[in-house]
Amino acid sequence: MVVRTKELPEKYFDFVFSISALEHVPLSDERVFEEIVKDIDRLLKPGGLSMHCIDHSTDLLLGEVDEVWTNPLLKYLFESHETFNPFIPLIEVETDNDLFVVSKGFYDNYWKPVTKVEYEDFGKPFSYNILWKK
Repeated sequence: MVVRTKELPEKYFDFVFSISALEHVPLSDERVFEEIVKDIDRLLKPGGLSMHCIDHSTDLLLGEVDEVWTNPLLKYLFESHETFNPFIPLIEVETDNDLFVVSKGFYDNYWKPVTKVEYEDFGKPFSYNILWKK
């Protein structure tokens, strides 16, 4: 269960943004997804924008598999909001020649010390972004 805090005022923000945060939401409870969306909408002024970059590599991973997995919250956000960008199935994202992914050099310097996994075995980390207007 998510407990909304009143520490932040209602209808106060023009823009709510997150990066590398929402992919850590528990996977199996749609009620949690609903509460997150309600709290974001509570904070936004009418006409405010909400953008979220779901880009944590352990959750958006393109590897040597036949499917790409992400936290179900991503699809929930697209289904619960009219977004500026349409949902593109992750398997299609994988085949896009213009997809920007974390380079091997960056991975080796910053992520490999944490993951302890070689870049080739880990996959291709990237960010899937979603933007909507209240």
